[in-house]
Order: sequence, then structure tokens, then C-alpha cells
Amino acid sequence: MTRTARLSLVLHADDFGMNRAITDGIIKGFREGILTSTSLLSNGPDLRRAASEWKRLESDRQSGHLLSASKRATLSDSHSPFDLGVHLNLTQGIPLRGDFPDELRDDGGRFLSIGSLTAKLLMRPARFVSAIRAELRDQVSRVVDLGCRPTHVNGHQYIEMLAPVRQALNPLLPLFGIDIVRRPREPGVLFGRSGVRGPVSWTIAFIKQSFSSTMQRDLEARRFRFTESYFGTMLAGRVTLRHLERFILRSRPSSVVEVGLHPAVAVTRPSRWDEPWHDPLYASRPTELSWLVSDQAVDVLVKHACQLTRLSSLSSEGVAA
Repeated sequence: MTRTARLSLVLHADDFGMNRAITDGIIKGFREGILTSTSLLSNGPDLRRAASEWKRLESDRQSGHLLSASKRATLSDSHSPFDLGVHLNLTQGIPLRGDFPDELRDDGGRFLSIGSLTAKLLMRPARFVSAIRAELRDQVSRVVDLGCRPTHVNGHQYIEMLAPVRQALNPLLPLFGIDIVRRPREPGVLFGRSGVRGPVSWTIAFIKQSFSSTMQRDLEARRFRFTESYFGTMLAGRVTLRHLERFILRSRPSSVVEVGLHPAVAVTRPSRWDEPWHDPLYASRPTELSWLVSDQAVDVLVKHACQLTRLSSLSSEGVAA
């Protein structure tokens, strides 16, 4: 009887530092649950507190003082540091650079929405590459200046799939010793049981898949590292354990899979937490956190022969080294 090969999972939380509820939820997902990775928003309102909490988390991990230690041992988790990346952002909040182009800001000086940004960059793809590179350089530098060493980058609202953003990253990331970039290509999202419903959602999923295919060729040409599969592109803040099982079943025979999550602690008055940013996912985020810290999540991963891993363990072929 052939034994099923173990599937390595990176359970990644986006939006670290966006607000207190998200920061606290992500930290809890590491301390009590099975998160392995997150990424900081450099212009996020809760950035500095998030960076401070991260250092405390890593100190407790090193000394073996995490409540999640037994869960992680069951899932053959690595003893290496958790992954901390930079959540590159051009679509929410205020740019770090005062000279960021007015054409890529709204009337209040904030970044454009993802739809407006995409339209601008598709119409004039080469015009803004230098300005984007300077802004993203400052975003990575801010994380470094806070005493954190980024292991990877990914994009808020998947901006890394836009060609001008990737062009901006090509000479930038080597300056910081970063060669891991998210490639959000989701197997089965168009025709499987993925949660995609209706023509609008299907069209968005199709566009994302097309962009990610082009992105893969670009990443391979520049020898960036990325996971073989990624899940969560169409279920931001709404991933359940049932979805996770479907992701796992659609992942074979991949060896390393990243699952994108958006956990947070529950809040009763979201406006108190969201200012000055609006968080449309605030109501659904706590559901992701609830299963991340549950024993049922461990049972599901054991059932499907999964183990936890790190993005930093990826080889150039996208497998765990």
C-alpha cells in the first residue's frame, strides 16, 4: 500500500499592524494556534505595536513558552523562527513618501482603490515604476528599521500581480536579501468547490488566475522563490476548516502550500478599531481565528498527513528544503 506523502503547509496571516483587533488576533493565532507566517503593513496604524508584540512572540517561542507548543509538535512544526514579511501596500492608507505621484492618490492624499490603481497601471504601465519602487523600498526599510528581518514580501489586495509592481521589486528585493514573493495561483478556483459564486466573482477569479500565470514566468526568470500552490484568493476572511480540507485535497501532489488568512479578535464596535482605516472583513475575521486555535484544526491536518513549515525553508523549486 502506497503511503501518502506529507503535505507541508504555510498558514499565513495578512494585514499585521492594520489595527489592534487584527494585531491581537494574529499574535493569538501564533501563541495559541498554528499560524506560521504573517506580514506587516508598513503604513498600518498599529505597525509599531505589532512590531513590539512580534519581538515578544519570538522571544517566547525561543524559550518554549507558547501555548501552541504541543499542537505544533503534533504537526512536526519547525523550531526555526516564524516567517515575518512585508505586506506591500499601494491601495489603503497614506503613502510613506510625500512625493508619491498625485495620479496614484485620491483627493484626500490616500492611495487609490485596487480597481483604480489597476486601471492606471494598465493604461500607463511604465510611467510609475520608479515611484512605486521608491515607495516600496521605504515600506521594507521601515520594517527593517523597527528591528525586524523580513523573510518575504506579498501584496495587500494582491498588488504583486500587477506588472509595474513586479518590475519595481526586481532590483529592490535583493538589496534587503529577500527572494521569496507570493505567487497567488489557486488550483481549482475556477472550476472546483472554491466558494466562487456568480459571474462577477468568477470573472475576478479568472483575471487573478491569468495575472498569476504571467507572474510565475516573471518570478522564475528572476529566480525568486514561491510556493507551488496558494489558497484563499476569493475567500478573504472567510476561510473555514471545511475550506481548508478542500484546499488540501486540491493541493496534491504539491509539496508546499500557502493558505492566506485574515484573522482578528472579535470587536463589538468596529469603528473604534478601524480608524483611520476601514476594514470590510472585521465581522468574518474572528471565525478564522476560532478554528486556527482549535484542536479540530490539528485533527484535520493530521487526518490529511499535513505538517507545518516555513516560507524561509523553500528551495528554488518551491519545495521545503
